Amino acid sequence: MTEQSNEFQRQPILLAPPAVTFLAAGMIALHALLQVLGPAAQSWTFRNFAFVPYEFFALFGDRQLDSPMQTTLTLVTHAFLHGDWAHLLINMGMFLAFGSLVERAYRIPAFLAFFVIGAASGALTQTVFEGGQAFVMIGASGAVYCMMGVVVRLLFQSKNPAGRRRAVVLAAVLMALNLFGGLMGVGDLLAGAQIAWQAHLGGFVTGFLVTFLIRPKAR
Repeated sequence: MTEQSNEFQRQPILLAPPAVTFLAAGMIALHALLQVLGPAAQSWTFRNFAFVPYEFFALFGDRQLDSPMQTTLTLVTHAFLHGDWAHLLINMGMFLAFGSLVERAYRIPAFLAFFVIGAASGALTQTVFEGGQAFVMIGASGAVYCMMGVVVRLLFQSKNPAGRRRAVVLAAVLMALNLFGGLMGVGDLLAGAQIAWQAHLGGFVTGFLVTFLIRPKAR
């Protein structure tokens, strides 16, 4: 087993490092603030910062947009918005667990790049599957699943066969739960909305593949 992968596997998952803690705290604070400000503020925020494929498709068509740059930024800003406390806390629990492992294995700029790339790839994957419809997409799940993909890739890099087996099992379990949730509509029970399983898949695959380009920090 390499020194890097051995150190990675010894890391305490729940003692979150600074960047993942800051992002999670920011998303929780934003959600709490919107609850205090009320429906009008929530509606304005979702209208301006949630990802809407119909609006994104307009960037490549004849329909004029008031702010093309803002529409582009929603590829990432939607990740900071959540439908209710259950939706937020489920995502934050997974984000703190997997994001902590990723931040410790990589430098903070790389960790932040994974977050941005995961959020955007999740939104784009959902758009590919659903087309340019006028539904609203929110939540950090694309970025969360990107972190999961990175963790699986790091486990695959282990020279220990047990580490590689854990990677296979983890990937299989995550994808099975994701597919089950999408097909059975578990999101209606967990977070009051349908699970965007396509976005999860896109984030996971992207996280796994991007690790071939972004190397872990030296130990």
